[in-house]
Amino acid sequence: MSEAATLAAQADHAAVVELIYRYCRSVDRLDIALGHSIWHEDGWADYGADVYQGPGKGVIDLICAQHLHILHHSHQISNIVIALNGDRAGSEAYCTASLRIEREGGVQQITVWNRYVDQWESVPVAGGW
Repeated sequence: MSEAATLAAQADHAAVVELIYRYCRSVDRLDIALGHSIWHEDGWADYGADVYQGPGKGVIDLICAQHLHILHHSHQISNIVIALNGDRAGSEAYCTASLRIEREGGVQQITVWNRYVDQWESVPVAGGW
């Protein structure tokens, strides 16, 4: 692989990692505009039939609405693996989320473990990944 190709691959890898981080930041801060910014107009989210299947931006709306009552939420990402293939990429990342909610007159700490498996596409006219 040429030096230019190596640098381009590193830039693409970093761009996908940044999108994963932005997703987490958007739901932690209830920043709908930031969450929408990671999705292409025709992006599709599949969280399973019992949770959400539909336009990508819609899942941001749903999650932010569900998190309104949560006192604190923090998503920590680890073990990010990305496979680049031209203008497409696949990623897998693990997430540990800490949530604090009011329950029965007290505050309850909940820890959730997730695995994010995503497909990405770079669309230059839309600004990249």
